[in-house]
Parts: sequence; structure tokens; C-alpha cells
Amino acid sequence: MDGDRVIGAPTGLAMTEETEEFRQPLVEAGLSSGPIGFLHE
Repeated sequence: MDGDRVIGAPTGLAMTEETEEFRQPLVEAGLSSGPIGFLHE
């Protein structure tokens, strides 16, 4: 925050919303992308 202005806001996204190519390493490792998310600023 800069006074009353938001100057940066992280966005948390569920991995299930990502493309298949992005999720592929998880699939290859035998992990479910359902409970996994990532944070992007």
C-alpha cells in the first residue's frame, strides 16, 4: 500500500486452472494438482 493506493497485489491461482503443459511436471511426479496453488505477483 502507498497511502490509499494498492501498488502491488499478489494473485493466488489454483494449479487446476493452468494449462496441461504447466501441470505436466506434477503429473509426471504422481502429484495431484487439485490441492496445489501458486502465488504470482
